[in-house]
Amino acid sequence: MLWPIARSAAETAVSANFGRIKECQGHDGSCGWLFYDTSKTACAGGAA
Repeated sequence: MLWPIARSAAETAVSANFGRIKECQGHDGSCGWLFYDTSKTACAGGAA
């Protein structure tokens, strides 16, 4: 069950634009979840 998640993480680690990897803010400012931002407003500096 975790295989698809592990595979996706490994593929992202070797081929991703790391400027698009973001952390969700959550209610307290940091929820700890990461996501790959594919929006057109994502920028290489990390701030959208």
